[in-house]
Amino acid sequence: MTLAIPLDSLFQRNAVADWDDVHPMFGDVICSLDGQIAFRGDYPEPFARPPAVIDNSRTVTGDLIPETAWGASLANLLVPGSWAAMRAPVIEQNHRVCELCGLQINALEVHEVWEYDFPSDDEMARRDELTVFGVQRLRGLMSVCPDCHLCFHPGYANAHGRLSETLDRLAALNNWSREEVELYDRTLIERWERASQIHWMLDFAGIEHPDGGLTVTRSWRPHPEDARFLVYTNRSGAENVTALLNIPWRISGEKDWQPARSEQSMF
Repeated sequence: MTLAIPLDSLFQRNAVADWDDVHPMFGDVICSLDGQIAFRGDYPEPFARPPAVIDNSRTVTGDLIPETAWGASLANLLVPGSWAAMRAPVIEQNHRVCELCGLQINALEVHEVWEYDFPSDDEMARRDELTVFGVQRLRGLMSVCPDCHLCFHPGYANAHGRLSETLDRLAALNNWSREEVELYDRTLIERWERASQIHWMLDFAGIEHPDGGLTVTRSWRPHPEDARFLVYTNRSGAENVTALLNIPWRISGEKDWQPARSEQSMF
């Protein structure tokens, strides 16, 4: 497996020197993830956990979910109660503050942070002959406001007529020019097209669920030839195949958990 080069290694934010560099769209009040408040003009030195908009060590980036993994985000994969048990502690830990813009509101969402391990070039070359899998690894969850959440989903933003404002917001979060954010957007599409050529297993190593495992919606069904794998018909009508790694799981309505399985055990 070859890890895709992290986007924040390819694209770095431009540093924020003072409040003049913080876009007016973010208002005059910014909160830390500990719930501290800074007013525009105050130097936010006490912030132990600053939001990304004033954190020069952090660039807001994120790959698009491959078409072959549509339906496999936790929000879509899990029944509502199972997902709520994972998302609620994230929002509480961050004091109902958006990790990106520092807005404190009740209506926060939770974004999943994934990284992608690709198979070898030889395996990629054989994708027309056999089912080729990469490994999509969950690295964390972050609390985000709805507007900032769109920065990770420009395809969705475009479908709803909000791409331009979403790219403007992403540029403001990273203190980028329009040219920089458009280059980033083109790179996202190129990476998405490559990732969408293969299927993806989902790795939850290091993630614990309070229920003891993941309860999967019945939109997913066991693969008819190997019940360790799951199948889902995505919105384009194609069938996506996945496997859940390193965590117990069961389909909604089932009593028994499937055991946690490693990547190596699947082949």
